[in-house]
Amino acid sequence: MSPLDGDFDIEGPVFPEGDLLGTLCPDYDPKALPDDLPRSETAAAGAIDGSFSVSSTGEATYTMLLSVPPGRVGMQPELAVSYDSSGGEGVLGMGFSVTGLSAVARCPRTVAQDDEIRAVRYDEDDALCLDGRRLVEVGRAGDLVEYRTFPDTFTKVIASYEGSNLEKGPAFLRAYTKSGRIVEYGNAPSGRVMGKHGVVRAWWVTRVSDRYGNTMDTRYKSEEHPTEKYTVEHAPLRIEYTGHPSAPATRAVEFVYSAPQSEGRVLYSRGMALRSSWRLDQIRMLGPGDALVRNYRFSFADAPATGRRLLQQAEECAPGGVCKPPTRFGWHHGTKGFAWRPTPLAVPTADRGSSMLMDATGDGLDDIVMSDGELWLYDGVEVPLTAWFLAPNLLSEGVSTAFNVDRLVAEVTHFEPSTPFQPEVGTPIDYNQDGLTEIDQPWCAPSWVVYVRPLPSPVARIRDLPAATAASYPLDSMTARSL
Repeated sequence: MSPLDGDFDIEGPVFPEGDLLGTLCPDYDPKALPDDLPRSETAAAGAIDGSFSVSSTGEATYTMLLSVPPGRVGMQPELAVSYDSSGGEGVLGMGFSVTGLSAVARCPRTVAQDDEIRAVRYDEDDALCLDGRRLVEVGRAGDLVEYRTFPDTFTKVIASYEGSNLEKGPAFLRAYTKSGRIVEYGNAPSGRVMGKHGVVRAWWVTRVSDRYGNTMDTRYKSEEHPTEKYTVEHAPLRIEYTGHPSAPATRAVEFVYSAPQSEGRVLYSRGMALRSSWRLDQIRMLGPGDALVRNYRFSFADAPATGRRLLQQAEECAPGGVCKPPTRFGWHHGTKGFAWRPTPLAVPTADRGSSMLMDATGDGLDDIVMSDGELWLYDGVEVPLTAWFLAPNLLSEGVSTAFNVDRLVAEVTHFEPSTPFQPEVGTPIDYNQDGLTEIDQPWCAPSWVVYVRPLPSPVARIRDLPAATAASYPLDSMTARSL
């Protein structure tokens, strides 16, 4: 059936009489077209994609996604430069870091999961965490230990102890994700962050592969202590992807660091001096033959008051040197030194009276706890006592005056030993591991007394500490009491 109504003569003339072909398709005449407009230089436009948010625990975060050349069937790194207001100082300065690289690390034990609080000690009793999620053991077979993550991410983790032992940690780990990828941790020397005596502190991702044989390999740069052989500093160096058993990788991400300007900041962990001195200047996205596809450049400055390295700007550039307008960061700089402010708090009158800063209320802010001396008349004999006072910090309540002396309360009096054996009256310590700070003080028996303020009640009661808590702090057969 013809879609046209009426008769249609296919043999009839297509054009009416006369030659319209020359009218419809005239000869090309370059003079009939206008001249080309003058070429202008490429203008910088756009910005690095970024997003701001507040975490569930109150930290301010800012994330800039990095554009990576695509890999095969989605096998490419997913990298970002991220800021966390609670973060420390790293290769991108204070608070900033490169995210998207996975790792397994030793982590503390907690009361919620282990019925105890235990810091990392680099031994076989340390817990393991995958990107901050706790690994829970579900089975063993020979040199292999199987874990699941908590909360569950449907990831099976197999730790291999072949050629290693429980104290030193796994030789490497392999994670099987629900997306079908296989992630290897520490399966190359550069991916293992070492501690003392051959103990592995962390296992960074070294290879990601899928069910089709596509691979993505990551190498790291590290500095080793010259005598004790633990890792002093560690950072990513190069990611190569689109690899396959039948062909080498043709895409890469390269991290370029500048020479350390100084020895950097030194932190200490279980007797190890760990340094942060490297500065990440560029992240280069490379194509086949290491041809530059995109370049991210970073500029820094030192804070005038603290000397911390601060990221000033980040910019994204094309191979020809044309860059998007940089993303700049502003910082608030405090004044170097101390600010002297008078307070109505009385100065202790006793020779050994002292004040200490400690979080006595559990709100995360330091309160002032002050001890002073009194004389108590007992059967005609003057007995020295210690009176404790607490001035709570009220900044969390929006009060401009931090320490409100209207709430200064005398908590308890205490018999001092006849022969003092420490320079101050008390020592702040979290004795019962509840996250609050107590005061440890010698008693006149001789014994020790530990003061715990039972907030919100201001009334102090003496009771024996639980045996399990007291066992954590052996006191040489001295007794332990708490308020």
